[in-house]
Amino acid sequence: MVLHHTLFGVASLSNSKAFYLTALAPLGYKEILNFGDKQIGLGANGKPDLWLKDIGADGSPVKGLHLAFAAESRQVVDEFYQAALYVICC
Repeated sequence: MVLHHTLFGVASLSNSKAFYLTALAPLGYKEILNFGDKQIGLGANGKPDLWLKDIGADGSPVKGLHLAFAAESRQVVDEFYQAALYVICC
């Protein structure tokens, strides 16, 4: 698995929750965590890997985007970081 989890902003948490729970039900997705009217975590097998965050109707979805990559070790995370710095500066 490369992606660990994804979070993105939505204009209506309740509408988005209903949509994704219905659409992802065949894949076994359920609501795993709920932070009230601000954020929910959906997933299969008891692990939330799709997060929805309420950013309101006037918010920009780009502001609410979050991707987390899975890594086998801290060393791999450090190597990723160094490679990213190299790309930015050189």
